[in-house]
Amino acid sequence: MGDTNNEEGNLPTLEMVLLAFQKGVARAAQATNDASKHDPNFLTGKRTLYAVDSLDVDLSAGLKINMEKGCASEDKIRVDFDAPAQNRSRLKFTVEPKPLEPINGPRILITRIHPLSEGKRVNHFLIWYIDENNLLKPSMDISIIFKPSGKGKTERILQTTTDLTGQFRFNIDPVSGIFESASTYKPRNFKLDMALDWFVSVRLKEKEEMVSIELPIVKQKG
Repeated sequence: MGDTNNEEGNLPTLEMVLLAFQKGVARAAQATNDASKHDPNFLTGKRTLYAVDSLDVDLSAGLKINMEKGCASEDKIRVDFDAPAQNRSRLKFTVEPKPLEPINGPRILITRIHPLSEGKRVNHFLIWYIDENNLLKPSMDISIIFKPSGKGKTERILQTTTDLTGQFRFNIDPVSGIFESASTYKPRNFKLDMALDWFVSVRLKEKEEMVSIELPIVKQKG
């Protein structure tokens, strides 16, 4: 929008500008919301997460109004950020995301430890179980479910136990598909066929209806 030779039709509509602010705040709120579902310290009350309460916008820009017949209503008002000072209007509005609240009740969770990582750390996962008192519960029997995409494909289930901190960490090599975990000495020979697309989730053994979300397993070429 820095080109002063822009035709009016190339200027953003007022609707586009308002949506851009709304989406920006929504993305920030979503990032905090995602963290709230996967951060054990927040879920157990040991850490506080903050979200944007509201965003007050005071914008100075030129407004071009198209009064021609046949012009779509959403195209009638366009915003010119390069307008001279004497032709600018003042726009004031507030963007408010929904309030953030932690999930209550017992649940089993899985998250990727290094979501933005590359290399062999991309499939590092953390599992934990939180009881009805919002406490991490150790030594819980769990089933890690590896589900391949496509009809007729058989899922693989790995039975194990959370450690004394109530967690279980493991890694799937993105090239070889080999399972690795410092939390357990077994299974040394567990391996996924990386020619397939896999998803992983976790289920509490004593309550099979309690299942986590599914996360994709990233593949990489050797």
